[in-house]
Amino acid sequence: MVGYTESLTDPSYQILVLTYPLIGNYGVPKRLKLDLEHIPDDFESSRIHVAALIVGNYSEEFSHFLAASSLGAWLKESDVPAIYGVDTRALTKRIHDKGSLLGRVLARKQRLEDRARATSLPTPQVSRFPSPALVNSWKEDYDVIPFADPNVENLVAQVSTPTTHTYKPTGTNVRHHPITNQPLRVLIVDVGMKYNQIRCFTKRGVELRVVP
Repeated sequence: MVGYTESLTDPSYQILVLTYPLIGNYGVPKRLKLDLEHIPDDFESSRIHVAALIVGNYSEEFSHFLAASSLGAWLKESDVPAIYGVDTRALTKRIHDKGSLLGRVLARKQRLEDRARATSLPTPQVSRFPSPALVNSWKEDYDVIPFADPNVENLVAQVSTPTTHTYKPTGTNVRHHPITNQPLRVLIVDVGMKYNQIRCFTKRGVELRVVP
């Protein structure tokens, strides 16, 4: 089990759908720059990787001793769209039945009545009986963007490290090569690795060399 901070920074996901009934209640820890000596415990990479977040219920109020901001503030800071008020369990069942699907999050257009209310102008006269074409076409109410297919993109290039890094063992029992007596080093080709993989090796006394 991991929290939403770990899931959002996991390079594996595109649009992330969370079925837990309440999201945001413990906020988000302080974002730290990558420190090769101390990998943060609450994140799986240096940034949010998901294209969008979909949740059932969102809490703007948060309470946790490590919290530095709300989840919404972090998403806005990272320019990642999100939506709540969705039956995410029903959506997950649909994805389970249909398999991986292309998805998109759309913003509703501001209606004439909303614009008038926001600018304190008289409400324009709108027919109470819209035409059947408007009723049946949901696209009339949304700013429709085209689907983006991640299957035709080089996703590995997007998530791999651009430079080489060496992570020293953090445990007290440093492992050594049986012949050279040098610290035991494992070469990692980064195709979307997580911080927890680095933590698991270095805590066990193994030195990591991570390459693009």
